[in-house]
Amino acid sequence: MENHKSNNKENITIVDISRKINQLPEAESSFFSPFQEST
Repeated sequence: MENHKSNNKENITIVDISRKINQLPEAESSFFSPFQEST
């Protein structure tokens, strides 16, 4: 059960980060652009 809780927390963190990246200005977004293009 403890493991499941931790896993759920990680999932929320990933979503939270994704939201923050979307809220970042274009200048900041450009910084992450190379990472996505590399994928």
